[in-house]
Amino acid sequence: MRRSEERTERILEKVKIKEREKRKRRNAILCASLAAGAALVLSVNLVLFVPYTVHDYDLSAYQNSEYYSLMSKIGEMTYSPYTTNNFEQWHLFEKQLNEGDAQDEPSAEQNDAPQTQRYEEVTNNQTADVIEGDLFKRSSDYVYYLSQRPAEWKTVEENGVKRQNYVEAAYILRTYSINHGVTRFVSELAIEPQVLADQGRSDGSAAKGFFDEPQVFHMPDYFTFSSNDELYLSEDLSTVTAILEEVHSSGIFTTIVSIDVSDPAAPREIGRVAASGSSVTSRMKDDTLFLFTRFSISREPDFSRPEEYLPQFGALGNMQPLPMEDIYLPDDANQASYLLVCSIDPDTLAVKDASALFSYRSTVYVSENNIFATREIRKTSELRIPNPIGDAYFKYRYTYTEIYKIGFDGNGAFSPDGSFEVHGFLKDRFSLDEYQNVLRVVTTTDDNCYDSMYTYVTAEGVPDELQKVLDRNKDLERPKCNLYCIDLDDFSVIASIEDFSDPEEHVESVRFAGEKAYVCTAAEVYNPNVVLPEFLDPVFEFDLSDLDNITWTDTGTLPGYSLSLIEFTDGTLLGIGYGENAFTLKIELYRREGNQVNSVAKFELENCAFAGTFKAYFINAEHGLVGLGVRRLREEGEEYLLLRYDGTKFSEVGYKFELAGGSDYYSGSLNRMRACYADGYVLMFCDSRTNVIYIG
Repeated sequence: MRRSEERTERILEKVKIKEREKRKRRNAILCASLAAGAALVLSVNLVLFVPYTVHDYDLSAYQNSEYYSLMSKIGEMTYSPYTTNNFEQWHLFEKQLNEGDAQDEPSAEQNDAPQTQRYEEVTNNQTADVIEGDLFKRSSDYVYYLSQRPAEWKTVEENGVKRQNYVEAAYILRTYSINHGVTRFVSELAIEPQVLADQGRSDGSAAKGFFDEPQVFHMPDYFTFSSNDELYLSEDLSTVTAILEEVHSSGIFTTIVSIDVSDPAAPREIGRVAASGSSVTSRMKDDTLFLFTRFSISREPDFSRPEEYLPQFGALGNMQPLPMEDIYLPDDANQASYLLVCSIDPDTLAVKDASALFSYRSTVYVSENNIFATREIRKTSELRIPNPIGDAYFKYRYTYTEIYKIGFDGNGAFSPDGSFEVHGFLKDRFSLDEYQNVLRVVTTTDDNCYDSMYTYVTAEGVPDELQKVLDRNKDLERPKCNLYCIDLDDFSVIASIEDFSDPEEHVESVRFAGEKAYVCTAAEVYNPNVVLPEFLDPVFEFDLSDLDNITWTDTGTLPGYSLSLIEFTDGTLLGIGYGENAFTLKIELYRREGNQVNSVAKFELENCAFAGTFKAYFINAEHGLVGLGVRRLREEGEEYLLLRYDGTKFSEVGYKFELAGGSDYYSGSLNRMRACYADGYVLMFCDSRTNVIYIG
């Protein structure tokens, strides 16, 4: 029989064994728990903090939106990839911000006045019966001119007390009466930038105008004027329509302002609307105003805010985006921008129709019944040629211009007809012309081989096929000038003349006139003995009366080149542009005589700057007049150069006279000078300055 001590020891030993087993089980459970916790923490950190590359836009909330495909394309083009993690992407500690309410759309009044004068066109329009906007328009009795007044502080004195008065930046509509050479200032209307109602005015005053009730305004932090501001005068002479671009802290907008001028002494604003983007151009056809703006999308837009990525139209603060069905999205879009095309009732400022072309920019041509918009496309191709030593490898880059056609009817309704391509790029809108359902296009190509690897010589010499490619590359990498004729029924090329110019020349100006086409090409020549590059050019005349047998001739090489070409008096062609270098003005007349185009008269002015915008040129073929603003180098002040062609030569009619000051602001911009002919006088305008000269 065991002793009691032994039994006690055995019991204690069993207890110790059980305790050890329990501790082992607890340790195992604890280790398992710690391991599971560590695994969980590691997993969470892996999920939250392991970096990965993304574009910072999430379109999952917009999968059912009509704009989803457009958003996807914009996201690819505007969002830069970067490294992030889910902790950042899930925005665990961010709050949602509420957006403010939009401003109500202003109402517009209308004031129909009986016609008491006649309309006089002052702009050299590209297309007959399609009126282009300009800085000035006129009737038989009045001239309306659009100028720009910069913001400034002015010292004013009242009752012997001087104080600083802030004058806000504004566009100014100036009205002048004209009567047989007597020009009198009649009135001016300040058209202030249209800003959101909650921005307020810097001086704290209440602003009245197109809003129903006075609003407190604040001038934006940043405001600049545009060089694309334009005016129209209605045929009944009661309304001026101004197209104004505004660049300020809340964005870039193009504003259409309707102004009642039935009483020229008291013009008043009666309505305005806005479109997204900067002003490109505009046209007036019958009772429809066509507006074109360029809306560029900023980097990484917020897709919850349509104004950041969709073109819009309406009252600023209450603008409406275009539906997706009115937006053309090319598969190969290469720029995050739109060309917005609107047809507008000039009386009510209501939109008749609207379209937006994604990736299109700024070249627009309007014919009698169609709109043509363009964009440049870069295409690449590769070529491999087997070589005993190693394959020859070439990469090529080609430039094409895609042209999109939009038809319109008498009510301003659009009918998009599709697009087609031509080889090369366009100089400007004058490179396009529609004639008898054929679109004529002049381009310059700049193709090149931008990458290559090859071995010139093998034991047997250069392989024949490789030599052909090398020879082709030499010819490929020089500019070529081309003329294409496109059938607008099926967009097929029915005639073309490729590489009609000398080597290294680009198209510098084009003008179509019925069955004739005039093209000025030019090349820069660098003379080691001359600091400035020299310009050399021919002027071509094409006969397009028979598209199966297009013929042409040219002037041969002449110094300089023309920025613009236009038919002039006595069967001549007028060219305005550069002489031998960039500081020489050349005005030259050309005439076809037999099988040669000859220079028949020329005027040059050295060491000067001059207006480079076609609308800034005063051209009156009936009286043989040409005028434009000039500035002599190393001399102060701007002058107006006025020439008259007497059938044999140019003579100066009004050189060295400055524009008289009509107010205290003057930009001195040569491109803002305008002139017109009235009753034997030439009337000149620039900002607040005017002048008159009698020429008979």
